[in-house]
Amino acid sequence: MPGKPFHLLLLSPQSDNEFLNLPNVLHYNVEFNPDRMYDDLGHWMYCTEVMRGILESLGVSSKNLFWCPPKPKIPKG
Repeated sequence: MPGKPFHLLLLSPQSDNEFLNLPNVLHYNVEFNPDRMYDDLGHWMYCTEVMRGILESLGVSSKNLFWCPPKPKIPKG
């Protein structure tokens, strides 16, 4: 959108070199495996701290992040 700053936050277990020439792309070489997090509370908590650190390093906090969960349509039946 013209005039609106944006950044794409990409979390993937890949080399940062693959994204060096892409403007506005912030890449973090991490992997959050939901199956492993579900099976291992310690790993879940580790991933939570990693994500918290990423967001804090970008200046994102509960004071400036707005998230609105989707409102799924409930089927009429």
